[in-house]
Amino acid sequence: MAKLLICDDSLFQRRKLKHLFEEQGHEVTVAEDGEDALQKVESATPDLLLCDLLMPTLDGFGVLERLQAAGSTLPVIVVSADVQHSTVTRVRELGAKGFLNKPADPEKLIEAVNTLLQRMPACAETN
Repeated sequence: MAKLLICDDSLFQRRKLKHLFEEQGHEVTVAEDGEDALQKVESATPDLLLCDLLMPTLDGFGVLERLQAAGSTLPVIVVSADVQHSTVTRVRELGAKGFLNKPADPEKLIEAVNTLLQRMPACAETN
């Protein structure tokens, strides 16, 4: 299956999502803030990033900005309780491929991840 990176400052959310996607057969790495996530993007080379927005040190907007500035093609799904239209618009402009309201329904999360992974040639071959 795919290598996923989950970035959320909530230990509860990290554990919940890690368990959910490991049950689906994915390899999961977790990060507790944006800086940690960017380091793990380099070291763990994930196929997809699930990222919260409101975090200490470096928030999800900062992660998206840095990934965009670096020319990264890593697909990102934002999972956030901030569902304002302006927020959704901004993360889309910064390259996010998906946005789900937090707490996200597990079935919708799995569907969003699988849909993105199927669109990726390298992952489609290994799934």
